[in-house]
Amino acid sequence: MFEMIACPQLVTEVRRALLDPRISRRYGISRDEVDEFCRHLEQESIWLSDPIDPPRLVPADAGDDYFVQLAKDGGAEALVTRDHHFDGLRVPGRDILPPRAIVRRLGV
Repeated sequence: MFEMIACPQLVTEVRRALLDPRISRRYGISRDEVDEFCRHLEQESIWLSDPIDPPRLVPADAGDDYFVQLAKDGGAEALVTRDHHFDGLRVPGRDILPPRAIVRRLGV
């Protein structure tokens, strides 16, 4: 079993990505479905405040630094992302895994 860690900034980023016309049209995702998913994230996740002034760790995108800090603040064992900015990045004490790897790890 695993738990998700989220913060307002993460949910905002998820909402924006899912509502992007390239994504929503490709996968047939409605605004109502996005709203429901984001509510689920807020209710089912370990909810933390947005990281303030996280250390600079993701060389290709400073906007992703909060994601690493959120994982640290929440005591996460792994950071799950498809974002190529995390390719090759090493964070002590945290695995950085693509979604497929976490699915395999969970035996789903």
